[in-house]
Amino acid sequence: GLLTGWNYDPYAWDSIHFQIDHSNNHLSLYRFKATTSTGDSLKLHGERELAGNIIITDLKGILKNTQIDILKPFYINKKGNIISFPQLNIKLGCGELKLSCNYVSNDDYDISGNISNLDLNNFYSLIGKSYRVSGLLKNTKFTIEKNNDESVPFNKLFIENLDIVEGNIDDIQFNFLNISAMYHDRRFVLIDFELDTHL
Repeated sequence: GLLTGWNYDPYAWDSIHFQIDHSNNHLSLYRFKATTSTGDSLKLHGERELAGNIIITDLKGILKNTQIDILKPFYINKKGNIISFPQLNIKLGCGELKLSCNYVSNDDYDISGNISNLDLNNFYSLIGKSYRVSGLLKNTKFTIEKNNDESVPFNKLFIENLDIVEGNIDDIQFNFLNISAMYHDRRFVLIDFELDTHL
């Protein structure tokens, strides 16, 4: 099949080619390829079992001049109302993200992961948003949890050894920034903070 003119901010996909094969009673095959007039492209191959579990065997492309590729196939499992992927390893240019997630709804989920060598400006371009901090994110580990509390964006946030080099906070340039912090029970705790600036 073919879809045209599909907008998903910040991308305007000119064409999305897809193929879905249900000929096997126990396994469905999915293939998608999307392109834009500005050079963005994304290709995905997946398989879905009868029980609803999915394996993504191929995911690669170029978004905002950044190469994207999964390092190995990953699983998306469904058990009851919980959707989870045990491990997702994805390359974004020279950066690497390792993520795991359990998702019930937008108000009930937990995400944990490790990020290394990620250019924050490139990442902001990918998601179509920018934030006050830029630079090269050398490494960090994080956990985000939300437990059916609509009054807060999340219930728990833990950041361990967030290490950014050669960056900026607004107009302030710095050599390195290192933070470990936790937000829990509506309290923010700064565990460690180091900042070396050009000032």
